Amino acid sequence: VAKSYSSMPAGRRASYYSALCLAELGQLKEAEAALKGIAALRDTGAIEPAMARLRVAEIIQQQPGRAKDAAAHYKTLVEDDASGLPKDRLLFGLAESLESAGEKLEARRAYADLMNRHPQSPYAQDARLRVDALATLGREGEGNRDRLHVADDRDEQRGHEELRPEDEVERRQGEAGQ
Repeated sequence: VAKSYSSMPAGRRASYYSALCLAELGQLKEAEAALKGIAALRDTGAIEPAMARLRVAEIIQQQPGRAKDAAAHYKTLVEDDASGLPKDRLLFGLAESLESAGEKLEARRAYADLMNRHPQSPYAQDARLRVDALATLGREGEGNRDRLHVADDRDEQRGHEELRPEDEVERRQGEAGQ
């Protein structure tokens, strides 16, 4: 399907899922290459290129020693207002990759930014926990020289289901179309 119908929606979707299968099989470099090919497609009606751009960042982050590359990829996605990707998910990915890269202060800022800009996000509670954990590390190692402004109304516990990026993209596109 992916090869025979590559220019049609079913072919694009099949290519996308084929790349995800490569990632699940641990073939991260092959998955990254396939997803980059899908991400390069410019079809205004297709959601696969946007989903592929997000998955590229996630796959880069999974590879040892590439956290800084993932952070750079996430920063590009966060700055792209036309990406169609959920900004809260992108900020969370950016913060995680910065944290993995050892950029603790920048990670705290990204988590705090997520909480302030998207207080109702399913990622907000996890971001708050990470800010608190990184603040504790900062106090132990740096004497708490930096403080982050985080909105005060986040104490309410918010449970959330595990969201797949493509579910969120489709949900937001549905909202935009209404």
